[in-house]
Amino acid sequence: MFKRSRHNAVESFLVVLLLTIFSCAIAIMILQGSQTFKQIIRDKNTIEDLRIATSYINMIVAQNDCLNSIAVEPSFLDKYSALVIKHSDEEDGFITYIYCDDKFLWELYAAKGEVPDPAMAMKIVPADAVTFDYDAMKHAIVVNYNYNYRNQSEQIQEIVALKTR
Repeated sequence: MFKRSRHNAVESFLVVLLLTIFSCAIAIMILQGSQTFKQIIRDKNTIEDLRIATSYINMIVAQNDCLNSIAVEPSFLDKYSALVIKHSDEEDGFITYIYCDDKFLWELYAAKGEVPDPAMAMKIVPADAVTFDYDAMKHAIVVNYNYNYRNQSEQIQEIVALKTR
């Protein structure tokens, strides 16, 4: 009878050990799945923000593509370049600045001749860094987007052709 209780104790210990190992494996799988899910959502949001930024810039350039109305100038914040749109018709005398600051793409609508006030700007979309250049050969605005994807720094360059010369 003594051998049988020792045998039951060993079996019980092995069952508890297996359940512990199984529980640890399940906990590790849940933690890994959670981290993977968070990374997928973060990457999805990054791609979505890039899509919004590119669409917004394409739309604003297409809407305001008039002779001498779109330029790239140093930002009034002295950090990056800014896309500057000089309005005409009903909005004559106003300028829109599109620039990147504090990891956001911003739009600032100001009167011509006024010093732009960043407090009046509106956030468009999160963006790590967006810079603007003008390519005179192609007569186009070159937009560089810097972003993090899967914990690596990436860059996309977009060329937005201007129809007017």
